[in-house]
Amino acid sequence: MSKKQLNSIGNTISGIIVLLICGYTIFRIFMAFIGYVRNFINTLSNMDAVVTVALITGSLSFLSVCISSIVSKILEYKQNTKRYLYEIKEAPYSEFIDMVYRFHKTFHLSRTI
Repeated sequence: MSKKQLNSIGNTISGIIVLLICGYTIFRIFMAFIGYVRNFINTLSNMDAVVTVALITGSLSFLSVCISSIVSKILEYKQNTKRYLYEIKEAPYSEFIDMVYRFHKTFHLSRTI
């Protein structure tokens, strides 16, 4: 086997190991989250109705604030990217329009002479 093939095999094995570690970590986080939700539900069943409603309302408010902040950051990033691309495209478009006007002007001048 050549050195390039061995390097490729080594990179593939390393990638598989990293994917397995990431998958296991995500699985553990998900299972911990499920456990926290179960404990939360069990605690709610033992509390007074007013406290239960307040906890559920607070949890939903916190979740909606987190989701809306994430969505707003994503939209802001997309908008900044579009703005940056528009600024980059503006100079070539201006040059193109200027060239069209110059061509049009010279064409009309040559026809009138």
